[in-house]
Amino acid sequence: MNTQAQDDAAARGLGESVKVETVAGTTSPLFIEPVDTRLANDRQLAAEWVAEHRPGLDEVLLAHGAYVLRNFGVVDTASFDGIVGSYGSAVMDYSGGATLRGTVQGRIYEATRLPPDLSLTLHQEMSYLPRWPGRVAFYCHVAAATGGETIIGDMRAVTAAIPPEFFNAVDTRGVLYCRNFRDQSDERHPILDAIHRTWQDTFLTDDKATAEAGCARMGFEYRWNDDGSLSTEFRTAGVIEHPATGERVWFNQIPAQTMQTMIERRFGPEITALIQEYYPPGRTRPTDTLFGDGGAIDSADIDAVFDTLDAVTVAFAWKPGDVMVLDNVLTAHGRNPYTGDRDVQVALLA
Repeated sequence: MNTQAQDDAAARGLGESVKVETVAGTTSPLFIEPVDTRLANDRQLAAEWVAEHRPGLDEVLLAHGAYVLRNFGVVDTASFDGIVGSYGSAVMDYSGGATLRGTVQGRIYEATRLPPDLSLTLHQEMSYLPRWPGRVAFYCHVAAATGGETIIGDMRAVTAAIPPEFFNAVDTRGVLYCRNFRDQSDERHPILDAIHRTWQDTFLTDDKATAEAGCARMGFEYRWNDDGSLSTEFRTAGVIEHPATGERVWFNQIPAQTMQTMIERRFGPEITALIQEYYPPGRTRPTDTLFGDGGAIDSADIDAVFDTLDAVTVAFAWKPGDVMVLDNVLTAHGRNPYTGDRDVQVALLA
């Protein structure tokens, strides 16, 4: 860690009761830790400190993209919810989301149920949907035995590194997300079933009319297929303006939701072989992306984005009680594979 003086924390509007530091060689996240032991031992006081210093913390998010509260006495879901209590909830839930999650308590969700031996590509939460959270908070209740880091990446750096021709194409043409949700009776393989979600889990219903209403509410074009699956299409921007700064930022899930490229870049040979077996040419895959006008995206351009994401990836070891808050436009997140138990929880914030 690179430790900075308390007066540096004070200069950031965080007062003199905390110290700040970063992982060596990085600028994000900014770790914030009490020097006043009362903040570590009094959960109510810690929550009040966050609320009082929200202006400074908001400036930290704009400067660093993410911060981690460490040793603030967060020990369970209730204290996690409490310490981010000054943040309003984003007006949405995980209906229509790409990964299966369960509700832990109130507005707190599981981070993901993706199998532990798979990695989760850097992405901005729900950037493939019409509504997305401005901020995302993570809480480490149980750290994995090995791995399991919630990786993050600076999307300003990614934006600057995308080849201009591809950036401009995505900016002007947008992105078309093509997704397929299998019926819950169509079971293939435990790992593939986790990747290829059911429409029942996705739309939180077993009623087709309710699922259709969910599609209409989110602006999805949809169709039911002979195998009982539901296919959707949604066109949206691939580059947006940050709501606070006005800067243009790469904001899409082209790498994470282009199945063929994701297989080649993120899955091992065993999983790749399974996918090739269960999804031969002509069979609908869980996800794919096109330009918003329906044009194909060159796989070489997607590979270049993967390289850029890899270059900006930061991983730090979770400690139980850590709470990370990130700006969902400026900072992408993902997950490394892990062993052992892992319990990381998430809240979608305004």
